[in-house]
Amino acid sequence: MCLETFGNFKEINDGVGLVTFMNYDLGFFDLDNQKIKPCEYPFAPEMV
Repeated sequence: MCLETFGNFKEINDGVGLVTFMNYDLGFFDLDNQKIKPCEYPFAPEMV
């Protein structure tokens, strides 16, 4: 799996894992469907 070359994969449920790069959570990867659901964008400007 190419996740090992650029980030980390930590399984949190059966068949679903969290993909991270450096200190940022990128999304949740479903191993069964081979799809990723992105997390909230960590660099988005804050609303005041």
